[in-house]
Amino acid sequence: MVTDGMDLQATFGHIDIYLFDQLLRGRIKPGMRVLDAGCGGGRNLVYLLREGFDVYADDEYPHAITHVR
Repeated sequence: MVTDGMDLQATFGHIDIYLFDQLLRGRIKPGMRVLDAGCGGGRNLVYLLREGFDVYADDEYPHAITHVR
């Protein structure tokens, strides 16, 4: 997945290290349905949506959901 000269930030953005780990392990694959529980400002959603995942998000703070929408 990672090759010489690849700009990881340009490819993955500011995703959580935990999401990055799961992607590298092949546990989250394109086409899967993903729930981002505690989505906050949506930093993981940018990558997931761009890569064609079926994404759902929730957060305990209503302003976070408003921001993500």
